[in-house]
Amino acid sequence: MNDKKIVLYIVRHGQTLFNKFLRMQGYCDAPLTPEGIEVAEYAAEGMKDIEFSAAYSSTSERAADTALILLQERELDLTMLKDLKEMFFGDLEGEKSATVKKEYPGLIEKLHASRKDFRFPNGENIDDLVERQMRAYTEIIEDNRETGGNILVVSHGTSILNFLRTVKPDIQINEQLPNCSANIVTWEDGKFTVEDFGITKYIEKGRKIMEESNRA
Repeated sequence: MNDKKIVLYIVRHGQTLFNKFLRMQGYCDAPLTPEGIEVAEYAAEGMKDIEFSAAYSSTSERAADTALILLQERELDLTMLKDLKEMFFGDLEGEKSATVKKEYPGLIEKLHASRKDFRFPNGENIDDLVERQMRAYTEIIEDNRETGGNILVVSHGTSILNFLRTVKPDIQINEQLPNCSANIVTWEDGKFTVEDFGITKYIEKGRKIMEESNRA
């Protein structure tokens, strides 16, 4: 069997109310803000020229809603995978980030550094997260290896970061990925390769097109 090359366009969901008000958002969920919807629409416009052969998102509403915006006007079904969900923050789900920083000094820094010994109180550790992320992406590859092509995946900041760091351990990402930014990962000859990460060019392209259209 000759497997075809797969290009994963992995997009972080749009801004949510919890993002806006700086609350911890893992398994818990919050709706997209008007700004989050707008940026997702820009990204959708900017990605119009990309022909997707399949689309996936986590089962969280914020990811699925973002994916549906990105897929508007496309005749493509969305497959939702629980393993693509964000890290489970345990006792700190929904808590204000400022409170967490005060009561758990250094915890947020360890999260963004993806320390292998890191675990949220009664939540997941990095190994738990990476195991299910790899399980999700393996499933996506198995679904599409005979047909190949471009695959849209909508997931979450910490989940995406740790998948990228697993594929490319020396990758330098020191901050959270922007909402609706894209990360390009190819799969070929049984191997994942990170091509680009944290890119906002599709958002910027779409914004320009839509603003020019509104002025016309």
